[in-house]
Amino acid sequence: VAVAIGLIWAVVKGVIVLPETLVRGSRERRRAKGFAALSRGMVAVGSGDPLAARRHANDAERLLGPEPLTLLLSAQAAQISGDREGAELAFRRMADEPETRVLGLRGLFVEARRRDDEAAARAYAAEAARLAPSVTWANEAMLEAQCADGDWSGALETVERRGSLGLTERTVARRQRAVLLTASAQRLEAGDPEV
Repeated sequence: VAVAIGLIWAVVKGVIVLPETLVRGSRERRRAKGFAALSRGMVAVGSGDPLAARRHANDAERLLGPEPLTLLLSAQAAQISGDREGAELAFRRMADEPETRVLGLRGLFVEARRRDDEAAARAYAAEAARLAPSVTWANEAMLEAQCADGDWSGALETVERRGSLGLTERTVARRQRAVLLTASAQRLEAGDPEV
C-alpha cells in the first residue's frame, strides 16, 4: 500500500510540476537562442555587416527583450547601417534605463556631434559628467566646451576634478591649469589693465 501511494504521489506531483518544467525549459532555450543571436550580432557589427547585424539585433531583442546588450547591439547595427534616426532612438532607450544611461548619453553625444548640434552634445556630456564624474569622454567634452566659451573658471574646475579622479597625469593637469590661468589672466588684462 505504501509503495502504491508513493507511486500515485509521484505521478500526481509529476503532472502538477510538468507545465512549470516545460515553461522553464522553453524559457531557457529562448534565452540561449537570444544570447547566440546577440553574439552573432556583435560579430556582425565588428565585421561591418549591416544586414546581418540588424537581423541578429532584431532576433536578440525579440528573444531577450530590452536587455542592455540588445539595446547596444540595436544602436550599433543602426549606426553601421547609416540609420541615424534608428541609432538615436536606440540610444534614447538606453538613456532611459538606469543601467545603460551613461552609455546611451555617449551615443546621443556622438550622434549630436555628427549632425553638428553642439548645444545638444554639450547637454549630453554635462549630464553624463554629472551622473558619472569619472567618465573620460564627458570630462573631455566639458573641458572643450568650457574652453570654447571662454569659461576659464569652469574649465579649471574640470581640470581639477579630472586630476583628483586620476583621469589625467599630474604633469598634464598642471600644464592645463597653467594654460587656463594664463588665458584667464589675458582676458582680465584685455578687459581692465588696472586689475
